[in-house]
Amino acid sequence: MYGGATSARLTGKGHSNDDEDHQCDRARIKASSVLDVHGMGMAAFLREMMAAVATRDAQTLAWIEQARL
Repeated sequence: MYGGATSARLTGKGHSNDDEDHQCDRARIKASSVLDVHGMGMAAFLREMMAAVATRDAQTLAWIEQARL
């Protein structure tokens, strides 16, 4: 399911890809700064997103599908 650095971090096995680590860090920092502007923390955002997915909110599911492409 997970690959590269994520897999190494989650399982403690394998090797970490520095490029992938830096890409994840940059995405996390960017997301955090955008959420800060809106007065929302990362944990609150993830709770909201998980709740929307759990209730199968059509707009949220469409947004996720579009982001995957």
